[in-house]
Amino acid sequence: MKKLLLLLLFIPLVSFGQTKTGLELCIQYQKSFSAFSTEKEANESLDKILNVIGASKNFTLVPCDDISNALAVTFKGERFILFDEAFMRKLTQLTNNWSSLFILAHEVGHHINGHTRDFLLATVLDDQSLEDRRKEELEADEFASFIVSKLGASYSQIEETIDLIASNESDLYSTHPNYDKRIAAVKKGFDRGYSDSDTSSSNTYNSNENSTEYINKGEIKPNYENPRGRINASYGNWYSSKVYPLEKMLHNQTDPFKKKEIKDSEPIKELVARTQGKSLSHYGSKNVEIGIKIQNYTNNYVDWNDGNGKEEYLYIPNKSFHIELIGWADYPKEIEYSQTNRTYATFEYVIDGKFSGQFVTYIGWTDMFYDFENDKELEEPIKVPIELQFNGWLYKSQQKENYEFVERLKAGKKLYLRFGKLFNWNGYKNENTGEYDTSKTSNKYQIPKYTYEFDLTGSSKALNH
Repeated sequence: MKKLLLLLLFIPLVSFGQTKTGLELCIQYQKSFSAFSTEKEANESLDKILNVIGASKNFTLVPCDDISNALAVTFKGERFILFDEAFMRKLTQLTNNWSSLFILAHEVGHHINGHTRDFLLATVLDDQSLEDRRKEELEADEFASFIVSKLGASYSQIEETIDLIASNESDLYSTHPNYDKRIAAVKKGFDRGYSDSDTSSSNTYNSNENSTEYINKGEIKPNYENPRGRINASYGNWYSSKVYPLEKMLHNQTDPFKKKEIKDSEPIKELVARTQGKSLSHYGSKNVEIGIKIQNYTNNYVDWNDGNGKEEYLYIPNKSFHIELIGWADYPKEIEYSQTNRTYATFEYVIDGKFSGQFVTYIGWTDMFYDFENDKELEEPIKVPIELQFNGWLYKSQQKENYEFVERLKAGKKLYLRFGKLFNWNGYKNENTGEYDTSKTSNKYQIPKYTYEFDLTGSSKALNH
């Protein structure tokens, strides 16, 4: 019963006046198995959800104490969403502000998809199978994820809600699917929410203060008359720096053709956040850092060739994500970096023991002719490992993977990273998505698999700097 209660919906809704019918329904439901602060907030939340799909407001929200739950039901021909205010507040405290909207959208999804049956009849006549019920839950999850992604929730915020309410135990005898199935439905809805977006007018997305992807309008509005300088900050173990390239490049620029060329190719704002990791082996590299670069653009594309090089690869509107590994030197110096003959490698990562994935990059050593630490030229070049660019970034699917990784960093505590394998270039599995074909494993060099640990304390603030 406890699992059932958790797996249904939960929203910190408001205190509504109960109608006679609503009170009767609440009493009936309380017998069956015996947070928002104002009515205005609850109705505004429901309005937001319905506005996304252009649906009419024909649901009644009814507070129902001591049921430790929330659910969508039909009663005497009317559609209701019942909720236990205390239960909803507790769930929000354990997750984030988006859980309330996700849960409410999930219940609305049951109504929209025609899942609800009359409450009194269902208790005696409902012969629906558990498999069908699980299918309906997945449809409601997908709907809810689609809605809140449109409203500005990040993937990790939705994921955090599912983490709390689902597990990977067998769902054979449950009304609700297991975690893997639910998170797959959530991803499907989230992806559809962004792929269907009109990114040229993503005002809701850009102005929602509850989202980690919230964009401060003042931050991305160029100030051409008084260009801003570099701004540095430290958060926990993370160092963050942001600059405004477009302002400097367009300061005093009068040529309209040059202006357009620069606006199409240069970011308004560029944020770089880094943290140093440590090897869990005494033999690993000593100065390894992971870096995240986030760039905000004027348009939802980047054009590096004056109209002939337009790249529409951005997954999040007007924003690109890059992941770098700096200072990793666990491979032989004979692997030289070359534009024409690259050596490719995979890296594996785990965040908090829950999320795992793989990056693809190319590796190599290169000659350096300048000593940046002492600010002087070198008489003889020295070999240094190149900064590894993880995953590529010129495909929307690569940007999606990078974005989801960044979101998990923000919510995580520890990142673990290690070298996977070398492979020979064999093109892409899919030219349209940029998914690398890593099947041609190379054993030419033996590279140790040292694991590196990165403390994620402060990552969320650094990446939102």
